[in-house]
Amino acid sequence: MGRYTCEISGIKTEAFLTVEGYTQQILIISLGTVDIIQSLTCSFLKITEADPVYTFLRPLNKKYEGYNNREVELECTVSSGRAMVTWYKDDKPLKDGDEYDISKDATGNCRLIIKKGNPKHAGKISCRIDKQKDETVTQLNMSDWPYRFTRQLLGVHSTEKDYVCMECELDEEDGEVQWFKDGEPLKGDKRLD
Repeated sequence: MGRYTCEISGIKTEAFLTVEGYTQQILIISLGTVDIIQSLTCSFLKITEADPVYTFLRPLNKKYEGYNNREVELECTVSSGRAMVTWYKDDKPLKDGDEYDISKDATGNCRLIIKKGNPKHAGKISCRIDKQKDETVTQLNMSDWPYRFTRQLLGVHSTEKDYVCMECELDEEDGEVQWFKDGEPLKGDKRLD
């Protein structure tokens, strides 16, 4: 009886051995007398498998930088694809759905994808192995995308009443720009398109 453990490279498997026994007697009753013919003692061997012990082979990075209105991916690896994990934001469990894509493959790679990051996603994010105390924790910081001009605004020479087109280009199409003339914001009117 007792706990048996087998370990390799820091990964353990355990089982408990329990032996239960009872005594059985065979009785013969004949004309008011009881004769005990034989006593038998039987034992049953009962082995119960302990919950497996899993570990993080590759924890989360200490810090992640995410961008507002962009997908943010966090990843860690557990010692087995059979390990069940739960993702948390500030100790509240996260659910797979419209906001998050949560997955784990057969090799133990665990992923949390925030589909459209925003400032409320910033903070402590953790992945915990279910039924164990083991967890990996990161700090997620959110900021605006660092837009860049891929085509610069060029100077134009024209004559009065000529049509003038001034244009530039950003690396991402969802950037909102503001036009200025001599340091003052331009306001839309019939002359500006």
